[in-house]
Amino acid sequence: MTSGPRLYAMVYAALLFLLGATFVIARVDLGAFNTVAALAIAWLKMGLVVAYFMHLRDADRLDAMLFASGFVMLLFVLLALTLGDYFGRVWLAG
Repeated sequence: MTSGPRLYAMVYAALLFLLGATFVIARVDLGAFNTVAALAIAWLKMGLVVAYFMHLRDADRLDAMLFASGFVMLLFVLLALTLGDYFGRVWLAG
């Protein structure tokens, strides 16, 4: 599928719809499901931006692999920092 103005307009409309869904989810009390729903919508928006506006959808496998490895590395760094903070707080409290 070629990338033209109509495709970008449809992706933009989907992003606006997801923005509205994020606003609605933030206003409705769903209990513990609020975080899950907000994160799911954020992942969808991230996927649309990466696939279409960063042109990863039309990229070769090497580009996709490089993006995935960078993303996984970012997750590991954020997880390490979060766990370091969590265990550091337990040490300070005791």
